Amino acid sequence: MAVNIPNSFSLRIGSTGEDPSRVATVAWLIAAHEDSSLVDLNPNAHDLQKALKEFVNKNPETGVFINDSMPKKLVPQERINWIKDNQRQFFWIRDYISKLKTSQPKKIRSDLSPVTHTLPTSIPHHLSNRERNVAFVDYWLAKSFREMITAIQYCKEMEFGWNKHIESDKLFSWLEGVDAEKKRDCFLSFLKNRMPNEINDYYKFQSHDDLLIFFNHPMFIRDTKELYSKDARKIWNQRLRREKATDEKQCNFVLPLKTISKLDRLAKKHHLTRTEIIELIINGEAEKETYIRERLSRRLLLLGPHGSTE
Repeated sequence: MAVNIPNSFSLRIGSTGEDPSRVATVAWLIAAHEDSSLVDLNPNAHDLQKALKEFVNKNPETGVFINDSMPKKLVPQERINWIKDNQRQFFWIRDYISKLKTSQPKKIRSDLSPVTHTLPTSIPHHLSNRERNVAFVDYWLAKSFREMITAIQYCKEMEFGWNKHIESDKLFSWLEGVDAEKKRDCFLSFLKNRMPNEINDYYKFQSHDDLLIFFNHPMFIRDTKELYSKDARKIWNQRLRREKATDEKQCNFVLPLKTISKLDRLAKKHHLTRTEIIELIINGEAEKETYIRERLSRRLLLLGPHGSTE
């Protein structure tokens, strides 16, 4: 939900024409960081504007920062247009900044201040997805960087990282559309077999976003995502074929290794599956009995009319 701005707060952030509600959302992160009782305020039962004003009155130094310093530290609106109303994006942003905190600090230029990455410890529950995402980034940039040029550069790098990250989303596009829930369940079963230590029996993808959030983890590089998606899709397609093939039945039989090798060569040569090769041979013999007649003729010559048969 949108949060009303206390009248004492500045209506300008950075350059003219920027969204003034950004002041209030960052103010809420600052307030909740210092007073955890503000995290669970219910907008239907509390006057949020009054609660924020009371906090500022009790904490004048923080109020001065919110009103005077912080608005000047927020990057221009066009730098945050890539941030969406997206739960998954929030987890990615949080993990992205956390990784920066543990990496070697760097300077955009040698004459600029070093970077100390700062994040809020608490986030008010009444902030909507995009408000929360924007406020989280704004808080990080305003608290971590003294110079605007550094904040903008880091924001640009984060945007590039996010766009790079979602490029692999198309690998999982087959999981959407018709039978999406069944597809996700099938994919989850595949993942439980492939990586049982990471997924327990009670885990479930409630939505496509849930699945994408799961693959936000840095351990899933693009090649891993592509492999898992490809293998799981094969299993799903096999399931569909079994469900549609009501006039088919699975047969299990043993063949000599040499015969299996020949079968594989034929399948590779003609770009067919083993099953397709076997089906073609059986159907052909059922129609003409070319090789069966020849085999029986040779046996008859060797054993005679009264010879035993296998």
